[in-house]
Amino acid sequence: MFFVKNFKFSMGQGLELINKNDLNAYVEQKIQHFSQYENYSNKEEKLKLLDEIVQMCDYDKSNATFDYTALPSFEGFNIADKEAQMIYYYNLAFILGGIFLNVFDKEKNRIARVEDGVSGAISTRSMFLSAYDELIRCKNDNLKPAYGATLIFATLIEKDIKEHTKRIYAKKYIVDLKAEIDAGRVTLTSDENKLFDFLQFQYGIIQTRTTTANFNPIVACTQMQYDLLLKYNIVQANDRDLANLLCNKITLNQLLQSQAFKNIADDRFTSFATLLFGTGTVNLRNDLAHCNTAYSNYYSIHITALLFALFTMVSDESFLK
Repeated sequence: MFFVKNFKFSMGQGLELINKNDLNAYVEQKIQHFSQYENYSNKEEKLKLLDEIVQMCDYDKSNATFDYTALPSFEGFNIADKEAQMIYYYNLAFILGGIFLNVFDKEKNRIARVEDGVSGAISTRSMFLSAYDELIRCKNDNLKPAYGATLIFATLIEKDIKEHTKRIYAKKYIVDLKAEIDAGRVTLTSDENKLFDFLQFQYGIIQTRTTTANFNPIVACTQMQYDLLLKYNIVQANDRDLANLLCNKITLNQLLQSQAFKNIADDRFTSFATLLFGTGTVNLRNDLAHCNTAYSNYYSIHITALLFALFTMVSDESFLK
């Protein structure tokens, strides 16, 4: 449901929506809908909501009105140039974030358990539980900003979306290499065979190793893996995004823009994530990481709730086609 949003802006209150009745009806309907576990846990329902917000932003950029009569003039600055950013923030934080903030802790929607998670010496399970507890505490404490939780969820989104994507491709290419070996077109050296055995075990292709050679999993599953695949033409040297993905060197925005990601991710998720994290749009991940100067509070607890919901979609692979 799209309607023409009429905004006003003042020094004391900042950006305000004048005609809230239509908005309140939209948000309340979504809250009621996603309060039901069967909708909140449904991949398609969440993707449809993300898509609605992206379309809403496009609609508002063409149709929303802004009243700046309460503002003084500023030398060298035209606030109208920031209208797209205001629309993004309002729709992402107050509307989408507001929906998730009101439904994530409903009785059946709450997190019941957390699987073990590690990243080297770091317990990502502990990170997540700390962030989740902080989000709940700060929501119940008069919507207090959850600074730590916001940073943690943004970090875990980036980590997990890279890892899930990399694992899909790494496993595919190891299987492709195995097919070449089985067909007699590739013969590995003794050392390569040990590495190949280790990689197959790491990606769950085989359940028991046939060799006993020890490997550093970080090195083996990055550069050594890539070099093996490159040597036997399973991957091509000119695909730098893929090389960076397999070697853990790709940035979040490089990943979102890569053809490899677009080939496996739902278009609606890609569009939304690009809007939220893109350097030419909201740029949220970089702003959080570098505490960039901004005109909006990207540590609003509404943003935290949005990031939490997005993280759950990444962790359960709801972002995939």
